[in-house]
Amino acid sequence: LNTAGIEPLTVQDTYAFVLDGVLFSVDPPKRSNYSEDDSNNSSLIVTVSDGENVLLFMGDAQTERLEEYLEADPVDCDFLKVPHHGVYNKALDELFDALAPRYAAICSSAKNPADDRTLELLAARNTDVMQTKDGDITVISDGRALEMSQRLP
Repeated sequence: LNTAGIEPLTVQDTYAFVLDGVLFSVDPPKRSNYSEDDSNNSSLIVTVSDGENVLLFMGDAQTERLEEYLEADPVDCDFLKVPHHGVYNKALDELFDALAPRYAAICSSAKNPADDRTLELLAARNTDVMQTKDGDITVISDGRALEMSQRLP
C-alpha cells in the first residue's frame, strides 16, 4: 500500500461515504479484545444502500460479532453476503429474522460448503441462496430492481 501512496485507515467508528450516489457504511467491531482464535469477529460489516436496495456484507463475522451487530437494531436487507462461509452458529437464526434477506450469497467451496443448518434457516425464510462453490455470483442493483444470478462452471 505504501508504494502506491495509499495510507491505510483503521476504522474505529462507523465510517460512511458516498460513491456515485451509493451510500457505503462501514461498521467496525465495537470490541478490540476478541481472542486471537476469534479474529473473524474483527470483520468489518459493510452496508451498501443503493436507492431502494440494501446490500449487507458481513465478512467472516462469528457469533460474538453477530450478537454485537444485532444489538444495534439492524434494518432489513435485500441482499446478504452470509457471514463466515455459511458456517452455522447460534446467532444466525436471530440475524436472519432481523434482516429478512430476499437474496443471499455464500462464499463456499466444494471442500467447505455451507452448513446444512444455515441453508435450512435461509430456506425457512424463502431466501434465494447461491453458493460460490456452484459458480460465480453477480448481484446487480439499479436503485429500484435487484437481481442475483449465477454463472455455472
